[in-house]
Amino acid sequence: LVKEVQVHGEVHLKRNVQRLVAASKYRMKPKTERSFSLKVTNAGPCCGTYNRAGARAGKPLYKNSEGAVLFWDPNSKLWRTNPTEDFSSSYMHAAPDPQTPGEPPRKGWHLPDDARGIVDCAALRGAMEEA
Repeated sequence: LVKEVQVHGEVHLKRNVQRLVAASKYRMKPKTERSFSLKVTNAGPCCGTYNRAGARAGKPLYKNSEGAVLFWDPNSKLWRTNPTEDFSSSYMHAAPDPQTPGEPPRKGWHLPDDARGIVDCAALRGAMEEA
C-alpha cells in the first residue's frame, strides 16, 4: 500500500515519518549519472542549458550543447564557468551557497569587468587618442 501526501507546515522526520520511499529509477543510478539540468542567463558566452555530465573534484560537472562547462574548482573553492572545456581558467565565478554547498549557487556570480561594461582606463585613453 502506497500513499502520497502533501503536508503544509513543519514535519519532524523522527516524530512524523515512518518510512521514505524513492522510485527505483533514483535508487538504481549513482548520483553522478542522474539527469539534472541548469539554465544560465545573462552570462555572455556561458549562457544556455547545462546538463549534468558527471563529477569533478567530488561535485557535479555540467556541460551545455555549445561546449561550455560549469564546474567546481577545489583550489579556489569556487564554482566557475568557462565557454570551453578548460578547467584552468574561467569566465565567471561564485562562492558556494552555505545552504547548498554541493550545487552551483543561484546568485552571487562575478562577471569580468568588460562583460559588465567597465573599460580599463588605459584602453579608453588609447581609444580616445586614436579617434
